[in-house]
Amino acid sequence: MAESEETNFSFPLFDVGPEGAAFRLDNEVDEIQREHWAQYRDSNLSYQAELFAVTHGTIVPNGNHAVLLILDFHFAGSIQDGRRFKHVELTVAFGQKDRPIGQKPDPIVKQMAPVGTFGLDTTKESVEHVAEGNANVSAGPSLATVGIGGRYQKTTTVDHMRHAMLHGYRWIHKRNRGTQNAAVWKLDENHASKNGVPPQLRAAILIEVPQDCGPFKAELTVKANVDALYAIGRAVRSTTHIAPVYFDKKDGQWPDFGPSLKDITTNNLTGCDLESIGAAKTPVILTN
Repeated sequence: MAESEETNFSFPLFDVGPEGAAFRLDNEVDEIQREHWAQYRDSNLSYQAELFAVTHGTIVPNGNHAVLLILDFHFAGSIQDGRRFKHVELTVAFGQKDRPIGQKPDPIVKQMAPVGTFGLDTTKESVEHVAEGNANVSAGPSLATVGIGGRYQKTTTVDHMRHAMLHGYRWIHKRNRGTQNAAVWKLDENHASKNGVPPQLRAAILIEVPQDCGPFKAELTVKANVDALYAIGRAVRSTTHIAPVYFDKKDGQWPDFGPSLKDITTNNLTGCDLESIGAAKTPVILTN
């Protein structure tokens, strides 16, 4: 089966070639719920996407089939070598197995976590504001310039709080109407500390599968901006495809895996508190 054109791993400044192709993970024959979604390692930068746990059930008692996915994303660089991820955008979109994303009926992203906007890795940055001017002699000296000549200067120091940022939201993907069929996370480093995006994101997605939707797939897209070392001489965007991850709601085709999750009722997955699952770790600053 041909891979979807939307399923891609996009590092705008990365070279793509045999040595950097380790992230091209594929499905085994007829594989369902592939655990290892993607990986990449090159020049002190690495990335992984893993399916940590899957729980099947119903969205509400006697309701449609539902699937709770827990994903782990890992980002690693080298602070000593100045290698880091500055910005990462993750999109997980859902659609029918044999049709392009965006064609209904497709799975519905009912809940996700983390969702909203969060500040992480908070630091305080002192910024000095300087106001300068020249006294107008014809108008007479001002109080600010008496006794110090014709030039005055005022300095004000203001403390600004800087954060690494995480944004999570549901999205209507590849169409302009209907239900939300994708989950999106954006991570930005703390621009003051410049130590990269949070190194780990654990994310949860609860999807509802309509009755007339058969086997379905998840497609992952990753876009990343990295440090300036990759900006030199690499202006062309490089894109490589990742095989979709397939799911099936038929009996016997949807085994749960991963750790047993507390406080989950499988016949009412919409009652699960996803906020207790989704989390991001802050970068660790190494000092000599």
